[in-house]
Amino acid sequence: MYELSIKIGIDADPRGRKGVEKHLSELRDKYEKMSDLEKKMFDVERLTNPFSDTRLLYGDFDRDMKRVMVGIDIHGPEMIIAKQLADEGKLDGIINHHATLGCQLSCVYDALICQASMMGDAGVPYDEARKIIEKDIAKWEEQILGMGRNFSNDDLAKLLGLSIIGIHTPCDNLLYDYTKRLVAKEKPKKVKDLLALLLAEPENEAAAKMGVFPRLFCGDMDADLGDKIFYYLTGCFRPREEAFKLMADSGLTTFVTLVAVDYHLDICRQYGINLITFPHYPGDNLGINLLLDEFEKRSPLDVIEVSNFFRCKRI
Repeated sequence: MYELSIKIGIDADPRGRKGVEKHLSELRDKYEKMSDLEKKMFDVERLTNPFSDTRLLYGDFDRDMKRVMVGIDIHGPEMIIAKQLADEGKLDGIINHHATLGCQLSCVYDALICQASMMGDAGVPYDEARKIIEKDIAKWEEQILGMGRNFSNDDLAKLLGLSIIGIHTPCDNLLYDYTKRLVAKEKPKKVKDLLALLLAEPENEAAAKMGVFPRLFCGDMDADLGDKIFYYLTGCFRPREEAFKLMADSGLTTFVTLVAVDYHLDICRQYGINLITFPHYPGDNLGINLLLDEFEKRSPLDVIEVSNFFRCKRI
């Protein structure tokens, strides 16, 4: 499952397979030039896995995974239930999405650097985009390290002896790739057409019954989408203000995002950009479901749904 998720995630990555391989090659070159001390502090998994938020976490990695618990934010309560089910022979392991286990996110750089390529697709010169994203990475690293990392869930996982895989960016990449392909195929012309298209996805239909659905935060329902749509559906952390303004300057017409904050809205109003949100948890659900479909093409999988996740098959 782990190795397949990496392969599938690379195939759906905004950088393309060649772009990811270039990233890994550059990283290997840097590693070879590191001092012995630097190498001791380096996560060598990064040399073959470009997704720093996707890891084999704990437990027996050779056991058959026939019945798994899947959740977006796995914490202590879910793990306690998983332990009870495992002791009864009713569970083989856990798949967690967000890095609620502290060791799942090993490197902010690897998680965010794909945003430079995404900005390039929006019309921003790549070298300029990369400099901005690297500034963002430094700010996020400072913020995360300043808060400190919380490993209490990891301690519990080890104590309970559970088999856990953390898979984040590969799922987000699948959501990104799926949505772009869907829009390219269906060719919605106006904002209301795109909202209807997103709402028709079963993950969004289910969430809409609970009051959560795709929304237009800036723009007009009858406005044209334009030909420069930016999908911020992967890339880990949201683009900061400077990066987003560069995309607006490049002629962005529509912004589709999982999370929108005040400065996104302010810039969209200033530039007349349509701002649409694909709800966060339904989006995560869609990406995870696409990955599970790929798993099930190879072997049947029984899923226990927890923590904001529900299974929806497209196979």
